[in-house]
Amino acid sequence: MRAMKRAEDNERGAAPSSRWGRCFIALSAFFALSLASPAGLSADVDSELGAGLSSPSPARFEVLLLQPRRDPRIDPIVAAFIDSRLRFRLAESQWAPLPAPEASALLRAHRLSEGSELARIRELIVREEIALALLPIVYAAKGQYIVELWIVRADVSGSAAAQVAAEANELGPAVDALLNAKLPRVAEFDREAASEARRQVIEDEERLRDAFAAARAREPSPKRTHWAALAFTSGSAIGPQLTGNGFYIHTLRARLELRPKDRLGIGLITGYANLPGDNGRAHNIPILGEINYRVPIAGVSQLSVPIRFALGYLPFNGPMMRTSVGLNIELTPDWELGADFISPTLLRSPDHFHFAFDLALEVTRRFGRVAP
Repeated sequence: MRAMKRAEDNERGAAPSSRWGRCFIALSAFFALSLASPAGLSADVDSELGAGLSSPSPARFEVLLLQPRRDPRIDPIVAAFIDSRLRFRLAESQWAPLPAPEASALLRAHRLSEGSELARIRELIVREEIALALLPIVYAAKGQYIVELWIVRADVSGSAAAQVAAEANELGPAVDALLNAKLPRVAEFDREAASEARRQVIEDEERLRDAFAAARAREPSPKRTHWAALAFTSGSAIGPQLTGNGFYIHTLRARLELRPKDRLGIGLITGYANLPGDNGRAHNIPILGEINYRVPIAGVSQLSVPIRFALGYLPFNGPMMRTSVGLNIELTPDWELGADFISPTLLRSPDHFHFAFDLALEVTRRFGRVAP
């Protein structure tokens, strides 16, 4: 029994030593393998990762290439050649010119044309997030083609231009050289500046729209509160007869007026006129038809400028015509006070035409209130 117990104790003491030995052997083997071939393992991993990598390609930004403007004496095929040459070189330089039908549709959608100002073209490309706009112009001088190229950038305000002269057989290389000299590289395009320009354009449009809406809100738009009015007027007219003799007229008039629109009135005028006659003063009753239009003043609905035109007949004399510009003041919803300051009047007596300036004061009673 004692012998068996000692054997069991020996086994329990030997187990920890055996585990530490196995760990030591495993670590030794790992370090031996690592020291044997580290370079080859690293090279294989780098080779496998690098096989899937490629050179970065720059982003392709859109370009609005406008149709070349040409002198009418230039053959259209020259403009077509310049357009196709520019499109090819732009694509080679990693730019993306819009197809001609798409560019034309974009211009029409914004109510622009190929001949629009460059400032408006820049607003378009900024709003539509297009990087560049190019406008070629071609004409001829001294046996050579002159090509101008205008470049508008969304990330830079203003425009750049350059021109080149070349004979027909050198036109293609000349266009290439012109484009190479002025066309920015794709990597030079400033996205942040273009985004800021777009934000500014949108803010300006919103500010202009708000200002327009506010102006319309402030603009007086008098509604038709009454459909008719009755006015009583007292006026005096002085002026020379066309033959040189002076005269004086005093009138008391009544006007019945219908108001079919907010600012439009149609009226019938009659009353008493005291006129110069052959044997002293004479009495008469003129009859006139009148149309008037009221213009509001400075956003004050109580003030308006009536512009009137009247045409009628003076019995036993002849036709007469009167125009006037004055000022009307609304005293209450039903009463107005007015004055005519500039009132040229032309009338006919049996022998002569007379021209006069009529100054008048009137009071108006409106009736027939219109429901709001």
